[in-house]
Amino acid sequence: MERTSDSVTSHQGVGPIQTTNRQVMDAMEAIVKIAASIDEIPTVEETDAMLDELRRLPRNPSTVKMIDDLLEIRTLLGAPLSRTRAE
Repeated sequence: MERTSDSVTSHQGVGPIQTTNRQVMDAMEAIVKIAASIDEIPTVEETDAMLDELRRLPRNPSTVKMIDDLLEIRTLLGAPLSRTRAE
């Protein structure tokens, strides 16, 4: 049985989401792999992939900052203001 690392309210306000330590580690591993594969400026698709992974994590100050930074990069890349895949 995996321990629960955090409980947060979903971004839709539906109710608590239980995130296990394994899920957090899997999401962080995926983000690191995406980031490591980027040579220079990320594409909108790469940015969206990292956002998708970050949305699986508990909302703490560092996660929120990473999401904000990626949304800013996405805007600078000229991505439409439409919703990302994870939304």
